[in-house]
Amino acid sequence: MPRLPAEIKMIDLLGKLIDQGHLTTGPDFHPVNLHRIVLDGGPHLTSESQLNNEDEFFKMLHRAGQCAAQQFLESHFDDIGVRGTLAAEQAAA
Repeated sequence: MPRLPAEIKMIDLLGKLIDQGHLTTGPDFHPVNLHRIVLDGGPHLTSESQLNNEDEFFKMLHRAGQCAAQQFLESHFDDIGVRGTLAAEQAAA
């Protein structure tokens, strides 16, 4: 299993334990809100694109990321720091 999905599942489990009162919040344990910014409609990336180190490719990724971040903020700005916008099941998939 890839490491990130396992870590997301652990974050979700700890959140549930906090909600159920089995863990107390503090410096070691606190609720975490999950968010994901997706490059919908952005560049089509393949496994070969991981090897692309051309300057124009990185500029294109940067522009696509800025657009995706702006769209995310327009939709979810009020959720930041209040609630997650991504279920752990979605994030771990």
